[in-house]
Amino acid sequence: MFLRIVLIGSLVTMLSISQTKAQVFFGAGYTHVKFSDRETDASGGLTIATHYHHQVEDSKLGWQVALNVGMMYEQFQDEAFPYQSYFSDLDIIPSLTYRLIHRDKINLYASAGPFLSWTVGIRDGNLDYPLSHIDEWRAGIDVGLGFDYALFEKLQLKIMPFTFQYGNNNYQQYSSVLYIRL
Repeated sequence: MFLRIVLIGSLVTMLSISQTKAQVFFGAGYTHVKFSDRETDASGGLTIATHYHHQVEDSKLGWQVALNVGMMYEQFQDEAFPYQSYFSDLDIIPSLTYRLIHRDKINLYASAGPFLSWTVGIRDGNLDYPLSHIDEWRAGIDVGLGFDYALFEKLQLKIMPFTFQYGNNNYQQYSSVLYIRL
């Protein structure tokens, strides 16, 4: 219950921040989640994300908070039986950033921090792996690499081509997201 309150509070905070002059980005991209060591406990799909970034003035350090909602659907072809999986997850990711390159309109940075993820879903079964449900909390470390590009004064793109999460019970998530700030 406490973790759900934290996630809802984070969402409300990020929405209120978006009403200020802070750097808030909205985006979408591809995500692939692996829930355990078994290859059948994986799925890929769409992630929708909100991202708040704050750069400390005259410093290479900054911090960011991301709130992602993933909707995964994937069909696997097993030798004997095909199966499908449907999952959704909600991630909150606070992290520190380090600016590697800063030019007039371009910033390249690396990020690292903890994450908390709530995943719910179902996987159709076959003879080897029967129908199963997932309703789990995951926690771990998130690392990423991204860059910003200012097209105009008020229009900015943020591309996160690589974000990787590793958590408890061999949870892994890879994401690539394109954000826009208006």
